[in-house]
Amino acid sequence: EQGGDTPTSRGITTDSLGRAVMDQGRLAEAESLFRQALALKEQGGATPTSRGITTHELGRAVMAQGRLAEAETLFRQALALGEQGGATPTSRGITTDSLRLAVRDQGRLAEAETLFRQALALQEQGGATPTSRGITMSLLGRVVLDQGRLAEAEALLRQALVRKREGGDTAASIRITLEHLAQALTKQGRAEQAASVLAEAESLKSSAA
Repeated sequence: EQGGDTPTSRGITTDSLGRAVMDQGRLAEAESLFRQALALKEQGGATPTSRGITTHELGRAVMAQGRLAEAETLFRQALALGEQGGATPTSRGITTDSLRLAVRDQGRLAEAETLFRQALALQEQGGATPTSRGITMSLLGRVVLDQGRLAEAEALLRQALVRKREGGDTAASIRITLEHLAQALTKQGRAEQAASVLAEAESLKSSAA
């Protein structure tokens, strides 16, 4: 500040500090920093895309503290800013991904499914990594599973596994998808296949330990 940094510059620095603090699990402190960063960016006339990025991070901090409706509002604001500023499809896909988690966790499964599909389309349009697409596809499969469309969920979860493995995703992430796939198989009465999938999931847990 003594050196005459612009409000926008200070906002970007404060945003970075908020991310570091959130990574340490200090959520209330991160929220405060993101609010400061957003105020500085608005004061300095930062681009809509830049303000959208900070609004998205603020939404993540709020959601992690269990304030889902407030987080949903912030994610919708972030999306609007991103579209206004011409953010990349991949960036908008990440925000849509966060929004659908907030919607899903409020129990609005059909709406969450629509948002997951939008996020996936944006990721594919923007050339997102196989791992990123696999994670979104896995979450979409879980929402479809929760709505009782078992065969469709199975197909999505199998596709998600292909993407995750192609992208070199972590054993823990792959294990979660395998566990959901086992649920889909069990509910379809295919216990032997489910047991085989669960055994694979357990082997990943052992290898990661």
